[in-house]
Amino acid sequence: MNFITKACKLVSGLFASVPWPFPDNGYFIRNAKFFGIEVTPQFERIMKEEIKVQHELMSHLTRKMLDGTIVKLDKFTIEFKDGTVLTLAQYCDEIRYMFKTEKYKSLCRSRLMYVVERLRSNIQRNKKKDGTFKIPKIRIHDDKSWYFKDAFVALDVDNKTLTFDTIRGPVSVKYNGSIKADELLADLKNRKKKKFGGNYVIKQNCFVAAHRVPFKPLYKPTAVLGFDFNKTASQWIVFNNGEVIPMPDEFYNICMEIKSINKILGEKSKPISQRTMRSKERRKLRKKWKALHKKLNKISKEIAYSMINMAVNSNSLLVLDSVKGGQDLGTFGQDHIMPSLQTACEDLGIPYYKVPCKNTSRRCSECGHIAKDNRKTTEEFKCLSCGHEEVSHFNAAKNISYIGKMLFEACVPFGNYERNKVETIIDRYTNSEKAK
Repeated sequence: MNFITKACKLVSGLFASVPWPFPDNGYFIRNAKFFGIEVTPQFERIMKEEIKVQHELMSHLTRKMLDGTIVKLDKFTIEFKDGTVLTLAQYCDEIRYMFKTEKYKSLCRSRLMYVVERLRSNIQRNKKKDGTFKIPKIRIHDDKSWYFKDAFVALDVDNKTLTFDTIRGPVSVKYNGSIKADELLADLKNRKKKKFGGNYVIKQNCFVAAHRVPFKPLYKPTAVLGFDFNKTASQWIVFNNGEVIPMPDEFYNICMEIKSINKILGEKSKPISQRTMRSKERRKLRKKWKALHKKLNKISKEIAYSMINMAVNSNSLLVLDSVKGGQDLGTFGQDHIMPSLQTACEDLGIPYYKVPCKNTSRRCSECGHIAKDNRKTTEEFKCLSCGHEEVSHFNAAKNISYIGKMLFEACVPFGNYERNKVETIIDRYTNSEKAK
């Protein structure tokens, strides 16, 4: 830690004197909730028919892939074994008989796109290193929620009515109350299409719709504050200014306890004879799991707000590390912190970017050289090109902050980065000889 503190003095004030432009205000996504949905027999019947169609589409595509008729599924195209490539719209016209309607072409295409995306994402998750994959059996969760693609739901606030476009025609339902419906309406005024999408959650009897909220920065940043998450408890969160937040013991213990509970609860898929716990004991364990998560969220918010205070006090742009924990969630813990931190930044108006973390641990912050062997251990970094040495976590934090600085200079709106908009910027950074 002392080494980091000394090293950071060399880069203090690096960004303060830079005459930066100011990005246009971006937006972030929040959910509007409509509860107390009046489920009419017509609405329920139509929704079940929609789910049935989606099941049939899934079975149809799965069979075609298993017998080799379809060799590749893309986001917008389908490739066949004879070399023919059709767009989803063209293929939708070929299988119109499955929808049992000649109307609502756009709706039929949206249903096909939804099913294709479900199948593609599942195949991607199950793909092996050699490129082979097993076609999984995918179930459309008709017992949990009904999904409506964007621009197929209309809102009437005066009459408290939601109108859903379906392949069997439009159907309207009443709702009793709403949360953030006014924000949704304000967002719709800025859209060309005055409709939206979302999920009808059956168990809660509510409809949840996403809407955009304008991001209003609290201040114009004059510095950059980036950080790197690590597995090392003593250097859990390392900032480019030399500050270090160690992992609290309570946080670690709760994460490990949740991890052990998840292992036990995962036994539900096993035969009853192989389970180590009865149903009554499992219910008690679920209550304990919820209580632990509630406690963990409280600690996560405290840590998130301490990081925000650091950014506000230094008038800094906060650059978030987007690394995911995966199987190491119990020892890494960032998947608990990041949602709280991101939400707090958006609500309070803290200028921030969430940037990709690819090669930030392997790249030299001085000369830009990228090599796996640059990082000798989890703690040591030595560039094979220029010989630069420093603590690996501090080097990664500086790389992350540099990416944020480049996005700011390019006037990218604050928030979670959109890959298609900033890919060239990131490539320029990655391929540059030196990051300054």
